[in-house]
Amino acid sequence: MDIRKEKHMKKLLLSFLLVFSWMMIKAQVLTNNGTITIVGSGSLIVEGGMTNGSGSALNIQSGGSMTVSGDLTIQSGSTVDQNGLITFNGSGNSNVTSNGVDLGNVTINKTSGDVVLVDDMSMDGALTLTSGDLVLGANDLLMATTATSSMGTASSHVNASSTGRMTKSFSSAPVSAFTFPVGDGTFYTPLASTPTGSSGSVAVAVENAAPANVVGTNFLTRNWKVNTQGFTSNALLGTYNNADDVGVSVNESLIKGAVYNGSAWTFNNSTGNTTTDQVGASYTMPPSPNDIVFSGLNTIGTVNLKAWLAGAYNGGTMRTNLIAHSSFPLMSPYSQDPATITSIPNNNITDWVLLELTNQSNSSDPSIFKSAFILNDGSIVDLDGSSLPSIIGAYANSFVRIAHRNHLSVRTMTAVNTQSPQPIDLRSNLSDAYFNNTAPFNGNQAMRQISTGVYGLWAGNTNGDAIVQYNTGGINDRVKILQKVGVTTTIPTGLDYHIEDTNLDGFVQYNTGGVNDRVVVLQTVGTTTTVPIYQH
Repeated sequence: MDIRKEKHMKKLLLSFLLVFSWMMIKAQVLTNNGTITIVGSGSLIVEGGMTNGSGSALNIQSGGSMTVSGDLTIQSGSTVDQNGLITFNGSGNSNVTSNGVDLGNVTINKTSGDVVLVDDMSMDGALTLTSGDLVLGANDLLMATTATSSMGTASSHVNASSTGRMTKSFSSAPVSAFTFPVGDGTFYTPLASTPTGSSGSVAVAVENAAPANVVGTNFLTRNWKVNTQGFTSNALLGTYNNADDVGVSVNESLIKGAVYNGSAWTFNNSTGNTTTDQVGASYTMPPSPNDIVFSGLNTIGTVNLKAWLAGAYNGGTMRTNLIAHSSFPLMSPYSQDPATITSIPNNNITDWVLLELTNQSNSSDPSIFKSAFILNDGSIVDLDGSSLPSIIGAYANSFVRIAHRNHLSVRTMTAVNTQSPQPIDLRSNLSDAYFNNTAPFNGNQAMRQISTGVYGLWAGNTNGDAIVQYNTGGINDRVKILQKVGVTTTIPTGLDYHIEDTNLDGFVQYNTGGVNDRVVVLQTVGTTTTVPIYQH
């Protein structure tokens, strides 16, 4: 019998009810107006494709299995038991059309090629990824509450890089994270999800590109699109590919997990691990349809701080002479963040300050710096002159140091939650300032008491050595002021932005009347002029 007649006879046989425990067919299989039932531990091996045509059905009972090397089309009305198994092997792509039929266990074990969905695929058994990808394209993989999934690899994962998503339903919140074995067909970048609440579903797609609306220079060119339904919150942990997702000039240590909720990035419980190449963050459900973008980038935080600069303090407010005399520079004097402005935003600015943030959880992480303004009421604001500072790279819980060019800096005693900062008023709360009670720091408090219940940053650090000194040896702060004014100590310098201008009035003065710059240093060191004041 020639091959054409053999194929024709097989098609005729399969057009009737066929029940068997084992069969191998080395051909393309087409069934019309008939039913194939695989019973018990029976097995059907099709070394080609199988089309379950019009009016026909495929029934795989518990323990039954079918192996297909080519394409597979199943008609609605077919049944696959949760404990039934469909395995895709062979070379080349296998296109799968399931017409809404729930599949049980699915194994992908291709020698080459992938399994490609032609429509949505539902399953309630185990997805086993051995070799070859499951390519979603524009279609969804819908996994029931009973469905499970093995971990993927670079050579075998769910390719969810288009509009299709891998969706997992849960009858209750999972005790441990469910890992979505997703990637883009080349790189395996799984996402672990731990939703909280009663029941619901999580859908995931992946994109090999930076998400929109990123800020700063440090971010992943990888993001996950997540839709959470039914639950109240979700904790995510994504694994990125270091070689592909981290740019050459990117500081990977500054990248933390971030969630974009449609209007802003949030950094709740943000983590980043350069050893495991993972980022994490959690979020509560945004408004319907509960879509978010998850990625890794510079954290963005803020602080709500107020402080006095003791040298500029003048009767319940601080001087704004630098603005009034047009001596205020449009560039920050701090090299750590040389920010610039094009114009003065308001007339209430006393001076530039520098914020330094360090990670409470890991002191070895690099410091984050932010140039900001301090207003005459002590408020520290962003470069618009009014809003709280927006700090790119802010750690979720940061110790914050306020530095000024000629005052000793002060650090918060406790870490600040930069995602939801509480007001800290150092003007009246010495206990909120970090105090190092060891030599030589135990000789002075963290800030100077200006009057009863009023504190300010120690003034007079004109040489930038983090110590205020008057009569000690070397080029101390008094000598710096003398050098600036010259031999005629009763004549002030011209208006300018001087580091020796300890009272911030725009001039450097030594022996002129009032609280001149030398007097400010004396006020700091007190009556014992040979004992320095140290920065805590």
